[in-house]
Amino acid sequence: MNPIAKRDGLLVEKIGEEIVVLDQSRNRAHRLNRTMAVVWRHCDGKHSTEDLSQVLRLELDFEQADEQVVHMALDQLRRLHLIEFDPVQHEEVEQFSRRELARKLAVATALLPSILSIAVPTPAQAKSTNHADPPSHKDPHKDHDHDDRKDDRDQHDDLGQLPPWKK
Repeated sequence: MNPIAKRDGLLVEKIGEEIVVLDQSRNRAHRLNRTMAVVWRHCDGKHSTEDLSQVLRLELDFEQADEQVVHMALDQLRRLHLIEFDPVQHEEVEQFSRRELARKLAVATALLPSILSIAVPTPAQAKSTNHADPPSHKDPHKDHDHDDRKDDRDQHDDLGQLPPWKK
């Protein structure tokens, strides 16, 4: 199974060791952690899962990286439509959970491949706002039927120290 990273319709920005991918056709943004970024960058149709696990071991000094880690990364990338497979080479991958893999890898959980995704509004959605109901700036812990200014006036009038804007 030699995956190919999707490139059409994507805006890609490298930020530190991570990659942010904006999928314009699906209005989704994905933040690929360091491990996921390495796997995705090497999805060129030439690297097998074994090759990708070797790349992880070399580039990240991730000794526990094996094909199971790569399959986990590829499964997430596939679900988010960030990679494509050659249908002839596509094979079913044994299902496993992130928790099982974390247990197996113990200390290396920070190196597990992960993606954080968010929905991105279309320009029309971002532009439209509801001006009829401005956001409330009321403190939920205060009694809003009570006039705080009156309390200030009462408190400061006794001392003759009421600021001019509160009179």
